[in-house]
Amino acid sequence: MILYLREKRTPGRVENEALFRDALRDYADRRGIAVPSDAESLRFAYNPHGKPYFDAPPLSRARFSISHSGRYWAALFHETEVGLDIEDKGLRRGGYDEERLTRIAARFFTLAEQDYLLKAESEDDSRARFFRIWTGKEAYMKYTGNGFAQGLSSFSVIGPEAERVYDAEDRALRDVRLLNVPADADIYCACCLGGAGIDNARPRVIVCSKEITYDYDTQ
Repeated sequence: MILYLREKRTPGRVENEALFRDALRDYADRRGIAVPSDAESLRFAYNPHGKPYFDAPPLSRARFSISHSGRYWAALFHETEVGLDIEDKGLRRGGYDEERLTRIAARFFTLAEQDYLLKAESEDDSRARFFRIWTGKEAYMKYTGNGFAQGLSSFSVIGPEAERVYDAEDRALRDVRLLNVPADADIYCACCLGGAGIDNARPRVIVCSKEITYDYDTQ
């Protein structure tokens, strides 16, 4: 599982595409996957809800999810299905006071998630808890490929077991992992991945940013 984090120099689609190509080449090189040189082979297919993927080998071995917020762009690659969400803290600090967060939580969060948010000890803690939930939910919806059609309150990312997603009956989903990754001090970041045996795996996240490359062991 490799997470690529970049601070964008310029906004827009051209740089986003260039960042993705760079990340894909690096991931493919690490995993021994040949990247076709022709642009036609690098085109995406899409599921019914718009999630992109490569549908032909050898790139079909590279499952990925992309997220961008404010100054930052990120991509997550793994051998099994993944979902990623990041939020730029700089965008959220001024416009999300406790009252607004509580209103959003009452509308979209489960009771367990609302209770977790209410236990915050400060405004900063409340914001951190809110975005831990929010990024976790988005990462899981991108993992399933269903997006917001899935319904934010139809599952929970807070429960008695760490790194879990829970269904509407509060049962932990097996073969699904949810990691809240301290990828950078300036963003909130959640990664969701799944597959047989993932419960017992200890994935290592390699964060590659403009200035740093380091390993974050989730254990």
